[in-house]
Amino acid sequence: MDELNRQRKFSGFTLVELLVVISVIGLLASVILVSLNSARTKARDSRRKADLAQITKALELYYDTYGGYPTSAWNDGGAVNYTVFSSLCNQVNFAQLMPSCPHDPQNPNNSCYNAEYVYVSESFRDPANLGKKYVLYATLEDQSTTNLDPAFWPDSDETGVWIVGCESYGTPNYRLGDLKQ
Repeated sequence: MDELNRQRKFSGFTLVELLVVISVIGLLASVILVSLNSARTKARDSRRKADLAQITKALELYYDTYGGYPTSAWNDGGAVNYTVFSSLCNQVNFAQLMPSCPHDPQNPNNSCYNAEYVYVSESFRDPANLGKKYVLYATLEDQSTTNLDPAFWPDSDETGVWIVGCESYGTPNYRLGDLKQ
């Protein structure tokens, strides 16, 4: 009986063993969370690229139907707005081709250019005429890569005009389209 009581008394884990196990679990959890956040970032960037591809298809349908691309600036109470949601989605003819306009997956309904998709058409110079070229922009979370060409407008303006008040979102670093002047 004395032997049985002695075994029960020493059959648990020591404090050091428990601390080691908790430390290992914490380390594994932090590694998993970092990997998960990286995967989420890549997924959001993929969604941004897919959204721009979807908008491109709607723009091509618009071009085939109307003979040019829609105007890119929407005068919103005196302020010109180039975001896809404010410029393209407010145009009735475009809204018929794309009834649901996408927003940035991380920052929906944001008025900051850097946190929304941006559309620039050459028609901004003469809104009465449809454009023959356009460019779409997105701000990817992976700021280490870009396909912009700062030697051409409008890419040359992406760091000067668009980041005012929006620096925390990064700068636009991904484009689709052929507008280079």
